[in-house]
Amino acid sequence: MGAGAFTLASYTPNQEMVLDPNSDYYGGPVCPTLRFIQIPGSQSTLEAFQNNEVEVAFLRGSKFADMAREAGAQGYEEITSAGRLVYMNNGAAGYDGILTDQRARQAVTHAIDRELLLGRLGDDPAQATSALLADSSRFFDGQEGPALDVERATELVTELKQETGWDGSLTLLVSDVPENREAGIVIKAMLDAVGFDVTVEVAPASAASARQFTGDYEMAFGGLATSDADPASTLASSLMPGGALNVSGVDDPAFADAISALKAAPDVDSQKTAYADLQEVHNEVAPYAVFGNGVELVTIGESVMGISPTISSTMLFDGAFIEE
Repeated sequence: MGAGAFTLASYTPNQEMVLDPNSDYYGGPVCPTLRFIQIPGSQSTLEAFQNNEVEVAFLRGSKFADMAREAGAQGYEEITSAGRLVYMNNGAAGYDGILTDQRARQAVTHAIDRELLLGRLGDDPAQATSALLADSSRFFDGQEGPALDVERATELVTELKQETGWDGSLTLLVSDVPENREAGIVIKAMLDAVGFDVTVEVAPASAASARQFTGDYEMAFGGLATSDADPASTLASSLMPGGALNVSGVDDPAFADAISALKAAPDVDSQKTAYADLQEVHNEVAPYAVFGNGVELVTIGESVMGISPTISSTMLFDGAFIEE
């Protein structure tokens, strides 16, 4: 903290973070102060932007991106592969529950009706997918994730109950934003229909995120910020032991082989083949259940100048200013 364009002035968990310009930064400070505030959910965030309470707003979900564009908002939009998913604890932080059994995780992936889920949330069902790569990715070549198969999901849950005496209970952790609460209710209904008994646990966004990265969960909503510049690096980080994004705790040698082959692929065509092989391993091991691409829109007020976009909806504010 302090080597970049800003230094941390104050931080109040679940409320705001204030950054002051760093006078020692190369080129000198431009933006006088940056204040990031937490607003629960994209609906409230969009309303705050439209009411001029904030100058820049991060929106997640095609529903809210569409609403902002229809209202004439300008900004930067990005579609991220595997941007919406349900993490399943494969053994992180010593977890030894039913999800350490691959069959339970496969049952979850087969039980979720992605199009119905996004439709219930008001999002574009065209963004529903169970695949690791969005069809807009330059590496997409028809790779398919696990299919909706309620009958197979029911068989797997029944088999596990008979073999282990497990009662079907699972806990789904969601952050306290309206769209995540709604998604939790829908997924609970889908999983309960095949024999699970899901409890939805709601926590503040920062707490839910922290619990994911410490393994203190059974299932949880999440998503990968996968840049199409190099999806392999993000997927490797989420699927390899020690990876910064491997919050599920998955440790399967098949992923190591598939990732190694992907990184060694010399051109786009061979990389497409390698991604197909990785998808097959993912379908079998089922470390998490992808249910949609991530649609993100950063809206920027007309008076704001000098913001530079990079990847994964990350904006650089070192040259930002408000035109008066």
